[in-house]
Amino acid sequence: MGLSHAKRRGRPVSESAAYRTVAGSIREGMVQGRWPQGAVLPSIRQLAKEFQVGERVVRLAIATLKDECRIRATPRRRFKVLSPTGAITTTTGIVLEVMGGNLHTFLQSSSVSDIQRGLEFGVGDLWAPLLIVHDEHLRSALPEELLDYSLRGIVLLGQFQNKLLRQYERLNIPVVLADRPGEHWKMHAVSVDNVTAAMDATRRLIALGHRQLAFLRFVQLGTRDIDPDSRERQVGFERACQEAGLASKNRLILNSFPKDGGNSASLSALFERRPQITAVLCSDPSRASLVLEAAKIRGKLIPRDLSVAAFQSEKPELPDISGPRINFFSLGRMAALLSGCARRPIKHQRVAAMWCDGKSICPARV
Repeated sequence: MGLSHAKRRGRPVSESAAYRTVAGSIREGMVQGRWPQGAVLPSIRQLAKEFQVGERVVRLAIATLKDECRIRATPRRRFKVLSPTGAITTTTGIVLEVMGGNLHTFLQSSSVSDIQRGLEFGVGDLWAPLLIVHDEHLRSALPEELLDYSLRGIVLLGQFQNKLLRQYERLNIPVVLADRPGEHWKMHAVSVDNVTAAMDATRRLIALGHRQLAFLRFVQLGTRDIDPDSRERQVGFERACQEAGLASKNRLILNSFPKDGGNSASLSALFERRPQITAVLCSDPSRASLVLEAAKIRGKLIPRDLSVAAFQSEKPELPDISGPRINFFSLGRMAALLSGCARRPIKHQRVAAMWCDGKSICPARV
């Protein structure tokens, strides 16, 4: 199946013509069953040797077949055949939702439940079928057995290791990060406008006279890293403190882990700090619950002894806690619609959070 090296005298073979010929030969091999659907193509070097061309020519041919969605890259940088007879386009097919965790556990959270409902509405807008997969191992591994389906796009919801997200970046179909900042990833994303909302919340606390503030962030055990939303909310918190002229000694950043209780080291540090912390911004309602528990253990009253604000959904788990409220339904719907967009250009969208007064903050005691 080698290519002819015949050429006009004095003129080299056109590289563009050569790669088209190689792409056509591979395409023909798919149709004839040499490389059926699910097969892995030989390496670039092996194909170059077989077709008697340079490796650059083969790479151009491979790029053509990827653009036609006939093949996709595997995690080991080989290429798997998707269709022996024709291209799979992103205008039809299934929307695959991958949850990095257990579905039952996820839906116990009001925010995730709202995102899920929004995703379902958005997929309905696309008139596409929705396939949901959930498992602990999906935080670190691709669902290989499903990637050969006729997929319109993939929505990722939950915690995923960075190494895995880099594999998703290389897929030939649109991939959307739902409820996770996407600035560092070459894929679509919808997330909360965390920095703006945290700055607004912190400014409100400072306007009430608070000068000793803390931010309680969440550390994910699944990824062994600070939660991406927490990271951005911390940026907003610190910017507002700096804007108000508060020195670093006037603010405290604390870590919280999934199994923490009211007597954890972080919560002890919050209440033992001198000068005393008078207001704390929590990254989520679970962190706020820990602060309330810790205050009760120590005989402290909210908000007399400590003002507490927290990010929550529009249907809050802690209605009495003041703070930014997020429309997670809208976030989920936007994520679903992005799964129906082309892979390029990359789109990173933000959902604004609206402040809601509760009963958990008051002016600082002089």
